[in-house]
Amino acid sequence: MTTDGGDLTVTNSAAMIGSYGMSAHIDDNDSIYVTDDTPNAEPRYRVRFYFDPNSIDMNNGNTHEIFLGYAGTSTEVLKLEFRRSSNQYQIQAGIRRDNNNWQNGGWFTISDAPHYIEMDWKASTAPGANNGYLTLWIDGVQQSNQTGVDNDTRRIDRARLGAVDDIDTNTRDTYYFDAFESRRITYIGPAASPLVVGGRAAGEPSGQEQIAAITTLPTVAIGAGMQLIESDSANVVRTSGWVLYNVPDGASGGGYLVNTQSSDSLTLTFAGPSVEVGYAQNQAFGPFIVEIDGVPLRFVEGTSDTNFTFDHRVQIDNLADTTHTLRIVPQSAVIAIDFFVINPPVLAQPTATITPSATVSLTPLVEPIVTQTTAPTLAPTAPPTPSQEPTSPPTNTSTATATATLTETPMLTETPTETSTATETSTEIPTATLPAPDTEVPPEPEGEGDAEETAPPVEGEQTAYTGFGLKIRHK
Repeated sequence: MTTDGGDLTVTNSAAMIGSYGMSAHIDDNDSIYVTDDTPNAEPRYRVRFYFDPNSIDMNNGNTHEIFLGYAGTSTEVLKLEFRRSSNQYQIQAGIRRDNNNWQNGGWFTISDAPHYIEMDWKASTAPGANNGYLTLWIDGVQQSNQTGVDNDTRRIDRARLGAVDDIDTNTRDTYYFDAFESRRITYIGPAASPLVVGGRAAGEPSGQEQIAAITTLPTVAIGAGMQLIESDSANVVRTSGWVLYNVPDGASGGGYLVNTQSSDSLTLTFAGPSVEVGYAQNQAFGPFIVEIDGVPLRFVEGTSDTNFTFDHRVQIDNLADTTHTLRIVPQSAVIAIDFFVINPPVLAQPTATITPSATVSLTPLVEPIVTQTTAPTLAPTAPPTPSQEPTSPPTNTSTATATATLTETPMLTETPTETSTATETSTEIPTATLPAPDTEVPPEPEGEGDAEETAPPVEGEQTAYTGFGLKIRHK
């Protein structure tokens, strides 16, 4: 660390993330900076830090480096310049080629406020391959991408942050740095502290408390009957590297999860035939895989050519209507997961099963008694006029009256799915009191047949069933 007699300090006033940041007070043209020597001949190097111009006094045209990456200890191969132009603050990223010329990516205006700046530097893979590059992001938005660079002999072994070099006489006052982080491969993104519960200063609200303080939270459209699960829900099991963010605005429920390790994963157990995963896209994000029950089913690309956008979705359906385990697996990249939408299982509706356990027999509790309203007469009350006289007139005329009683018990057997109309016809045989053996039975009158009575049918009943603040680490 080079402080120039205390001009480079750690203070609360410089904090942009957490409770402390680095304050760089420029009162002469001497360089003041911190150094990171953990990189070791890196062919690829990523760095992110926060920077606040803090209304520093600069003349238009004043320019100096606020970050430098070195091959060895002194050869500059990566730089970020800061200047004043047209009364505006601007930054520019540059990559050094093998011929020692710099390839710069253009100037980009930043406001007089905190910003997080990220760069991804890569050496060309071989002589003549010319595939080195340098990409610059400001607040998560890609600003420049310099490609086709011949720099295969370059490596990064050292990094410096602060008022590093080339300070102008008319540049004076103080600006701030915070949350420096570097790594080899994966996108870094915004710092975690604004929404991490652990490690915050006393009285500082947690991420969930910050989200709860927002009066209007973004919502996502889901279908009727669907269940929305936020990515930071207790239902979602996550590895230790996931961080909850609430900037930029637009996430469902006000927050979203970003992984900080390529080995991170999210797991959700759900029941139902389909599921959706809501995620954010950005130029710096990469792909991930969605597994269901251990089987990779979707490869999702999180990179886009536009700025940070939310409510991108991938849907997996035609699943068995049962319990499943969903797993989100980043593919050596940083991703942003916002929410899940579950289609709950369809509950089976009860159906009537018309299957009687036994044959239903309809047996009247009281046997029906069929009584003729007019008793049959075996001998006519009015004598007929016979065709001829009987040879032997009767000595006795019997007027026996028979009362017919049916003692039948109709047994009606039904199955519930049939409609049966039972009609019984009984031929009544009356029982009469016969004369004594020595009494002559009068002959039947001619022209008259036996008196037959047909009993009215007995209708069967039918039954229906319805049945510091500044952090320097290298991964």
